[in-house]
Amino acid sequence: RFALSCLVDADHADTARHYGNSVDFETIHLLPEHRLARLDTYINLLSTGNATSERNEIRESFYRICRETPESRGLYSCSMPVGTGKTTSVMANLLVAANRFNLRKIFVVLPFTNIIDQSVNIYRASLRLNNERPETVVAAHHHRAEYEDPNLMAASFLWDLPITVTTAVQFFETLASNRPASLRKLHNLAGSAIFIYEAHAALPSHLWPQAWQWLQDLVKNWGCHIVLGSGSLARFWELPEFSENNVIVPEIAGEELYKRA
Repeated sequence: RFALSCLVDADHADTARHYGNSVDFETIHLLPEHRLARLDTYINLLSTGNATSERNEIRESFYRICRETPESRGLYSCSMPVGTGKTTSVMANLLVAANRFNLRKIFVVLPFTNIIDQSVNIYRASLRLNNERPETVVAAHHHRAEYEDPNLMAASFLWDLPITVTTAVQFFETLASNRPASLRKLHNLAGSAIFIYEAHAALPSHLWPQAWQWLQDLVKNWGCHIVLGSGSLARFWELPEFSENNVIVPEIAGEELYKRA
């Protein structure tokens, strides 16, 4: 299916080019080390607001832990509660993994379009390098996304930008689809860092056993690094009806910080 994705994408792109309707935009690379430095600067300038000193300490500790290089590329979990800064901290973890394991793209999978828009605004403000247009770095891929540049809209729907924020429906339907419009972007997942938020609720429960095999295959055979996150994460992969194999999914934050939070 990855080979078919490459074939379909090449066929559609060549046809569009032949009829003068090709997508023409500047290629922007992920450059994880530089974007991580930019994210550090953004975090250091954030106001602590009315949060308690203990909450701030937990958020700072969580970000520092996420900045540490993972021992290996693989499947990880993040069960930190709401308000501990998962949006930026997990992004730091994905950037560190991308730099360490030479990953090409980052995908953030979120449940609702309003959360996508909020996250996209944060990522565009915190990850854009000098002279880059924010919308060329972070794509919002959902049915209500608006772009002034039609080329950028097409690029976002093809998952061609370095960072894509999309819905669980788009993500998992792309993994499952046999239709060209969806399948043609599948190959861009190879060699990517992926954060699936509200992971246990991203799919109806009866669909998770198959999707779980796909995620493991993305890690094992397609060079991906995946983080499953939620403020109330149900560790469904530990139940025999969801996974035949005993897969160990380490917690990024560790037990001590998780219990404190």
